[in-house]
Amino acid sequence: MIITLLRGITVDIDNIPEKFDEIISESFGEYTEETNPDFTYLDKLLYIDQTVKRLHKVNDSYEAVKSLMIDFFEGEVDELGNIPNKEDYLSIEFMERCYERGQQDGRLYSFEFCDDRYDNEKIMKILCRIIKVVMDYEK
Repeated sequence: MIITLLRGITVDIDNIPEKFDEIISESFGEYTEETNPDFTYLDKLLYIDQTVKRLHKVNDSYEAVKSLMIDFFEGEVDELGNIPNKEDYLSIEFMERCYERGQQDGRLYSFEFCDDRYDNEKIMKILCRIIKVVMDYEK
């Protein structure tokens, strides 16, 4: 399985490059090239956050909510034979689902990076390496 990281880096999770840490360090160095050194930790956390979003395949918020609306609609029709009303989407329950999904998409650990539990574990291991490289980074 191939994953795409920040700055166009692609990695086969079953065949991680020998120089993976160097690739990430170089990528982070380019990411922070214009940053005032006083704000390096801000960039470190932003880089990690953006990596997590990329691994979760997070689109913009509009697309994420639209996808939840479609899933809800299909579930209501397929499972209950009901066509939801506009009010069903304006309910606190639907808004809770949107909020919970947003929290899931920001987690460092996840069983939703892909459909295979073993591949998820490999991806989380790669993410841990990225976090270590970024946090240890010094100009």
